Amino acid sequence: MNHARLLSTLLLGCGLGIVLCACDAPRKDIATPGRSAGPTHGLVLDGNITDWPTHAAALADTHHLYVRFSMADESFTLQAAPRSVVIYLDIDGDATTGRTSTDEALTGLGVDLELVFSPDAQQGGKRQGAKLFALDARGTRTELSTRDFDVVAAPTVASEWYEARLSRTPAGGAPLPRAGLLSQGMMRGVMAALDEHGAIEAWADTFEAVCPMVSRGAGPLAVQPPPGKPARSVRVVSYNVHHTSPLKDASRFQRILQMLDPDVVLLQEWEEGSHEQVAGWFTAMMPDARTWNVVKAPGSMRDGGGVAIATRLPIADLTTPLVVKNDDRDHHVRWAVARILTPVGEMTAVSVHLKCCGSAGSPEDVLRAGEARALNAALARLGGSIVIGGDLNLVGTWGPILTLGSGIDLDQSDLAIARAHTFGDNVLATWRDATSPFTPGRLDYVLYSDARWIARNAFVLDTSRMSEELLARLGLDADDTDTASDHMPVVVDLQRVGGR
Repeated sequence: MNHARLLSTLLLGCGLGIVLCACDAPRKDIATPGRSAGPTHGLVLDGNITDWPTHAAALADTHHLYVRFSMADESFTLQAAPRSVVIYLDIDGDATTGRTSTDEALTGLGVDLELVFSPDAQQGGKRQGAKLFALDARGTRTELSTRDFDVVAAPTVASEWYEARLSRTPAGGAPLPRAGLLSQGMMRGVMAALDEHGAIEAWADTFEAVCPMVSRGAGPLAVQPPPGKPARSVRVVSYNVHHTSPLKDASRFQRILQMLDPDVVLLQEWEEGSHEQVAGWFTAMMPDARTWNVVKAPGSMRDGGGVAIATRLPIADLTTPLVVKNDDRDHHVRWAVARILTPVGEMTAVSVHLKCCGSAGSPEDVLRAGEARALNAALARLGGSIVIGGDLNLVGTWGPILTLGSGIDLDQSDLAIARAHTFGDNVLATWRDATSPFTPGRLDYVLYSDARWIARNAFVLDTSRMSEELLARLGLDADDTDTASDHMPVVVDLQRVGGR
């Protein structure tokens, strides 16, 4: 089998590794040893590879190893794929310390670490998520925590290209050699795709990388506070609060929201209570001279409820039932919409929660597309300057978000998608659940009318990415966002175009 026809590679030097693509690269494209570019040079893990240096396929800084790859002629949801994709790493470049194999793809490697996307399903289940394994010279596999290794992969949707990272300073102990990845020096690896029996059926050429001296201690943490709300702006926060958790852990949500100081909060998964009761919670937890006003969709999450909009500003409820067909049955779209009078102009504010789960082309993905079409048509009828925030559950294809914002800006262009980085990190991730097989990902988005507004700030609050000193200064705990919900708040500050 000519494996290069399925997965081909660029070989690069120090700090660089593989790219899997449908192309052949001449040997002259090998980079000079010692040349490297890392996240400090602008790399953001978001599934968009335009920020990578030309020809670079893997980048190492003092905290993480990053890899980008593409499956030739294939596009699927990486963590819900029809077959497993594996990164095999000889982390110290020494074949005597890891598992050796007679498989052609692994020739010359002593594999110490395997990162497996869409691992083999157990007992007839679905392939989903990612797993990490340490291997020794006897071939013994020890499962490691992807959370301890800070594994992130992007995007969460089917794509031509994917990016992944893992930590060089993992939490806890791991039965791995210390040279190379975990300290400094040479490492090698290979990317491969497995068949339905778990055998390698396609692979790239072996890559080599020289890792710089690792930075000891925790990963990079923010020492300065998140951006404050600019003058003459409105701060919008979109927040999936995980099964009405503010009623169960009020003080934690109070800390988070008081620090963020939002003007408009777009809520998902707040099922319990009436709109008056939700307004009472906000007024009690975030008191000032003004009371809070809330619009809340009726019912439960099963019939279009669990979404709400909270603000101290004047608000008018525009929510009406929105129903689409799903296998010839009525399906209620989860949305709340209101007109809000803000200091930056009248706003049509929308909180949405699209269908969960699935993969590219799955029934859930098809339903999300239908929900997006219905929402887009309803918002086109309402008009105005629109802000949409919510849990879009984009784990299939990118199409629903494009449909959602298509042609409904004031100038008939598409709504802009706020590029909200995780504050204190170089990823775009809004969801994380240590009990889930999936690695952190971007499920929550804010779209807005860029004919009317400019997004001056856009970030995701993750308290685990903050230093102890900063947390103390802000009155937060490191586990606040993780414990409050499996989603993190997305924050966008909007100003009028031209500052008017």
